[in-house]
Amino acid sequence: MTSATLAGLVGAALVGLGLYGLIANPQPLRKILAFNLMGSGVFLVFGIVARKGAAAGLPADPVPQAMVITGIVVAFAASALAVALVLRLFEAAGCGCPIISDPWPGLDTIFAVGEEVLLAERSQDVIQAVEQTDDAQLRKMGARARERVLEEHSSARRAEQFESYVGSIARSKVPVASPILASVRAGSRGLQTTGA
Repeated sequence: MTSATLAGLVGAALVGLGLYGLIANPQPLRKILAFNLMGSGVFLVFGIVARKGAAAGLPADPVPQAMVITGIVVAFAASALAVALVLRLFEAAGCGCPIISDPWPGLDTIFAVGEEVLLAERSQDVIQAVEQTDDAQLRKMGARARERVLEEHSSARRAEQFESYVGSIARSKVPVASPILASVRAGSRGLQTTGA
């Protein structure tokens, strides 16, 4: 198997994994990561297409190379926009602002729909939600969303989750080929024996 064939297969696998991630994961940040993974696979396949032509004795085709460069810029911009929108949602909720959002897959994994966030599909739905919901109820919704963000989506909570994931890897009995994970395991064993 040549390196070009291997790279083409890896690109196809990345596209498949990214597509699966887009379909299977309801969480917005995971969808963004899956989108980037799929894009990386497409870029790799385009690069291999250009290389295959040059390997066959034909002049290298600059179009796939130009498409890859343009695609990287567009993917970076789209990812930055998507992350900014998700972060803006958390910022608004963290400030206790009542949120009216359009329905999207995964929103119910972040906030309780109807209790912490209102949904609107059309501009008329937004007007109805604002006119028919009294200020006290909007304040309560904002407060519940703020509590949820501070309790489940804060940096301290993410650090706890990360430490839990690393700890579960360190305690597992699966052989590790990575020297970094091996050192983490060795360090965690040392911490357990010293009682720290």
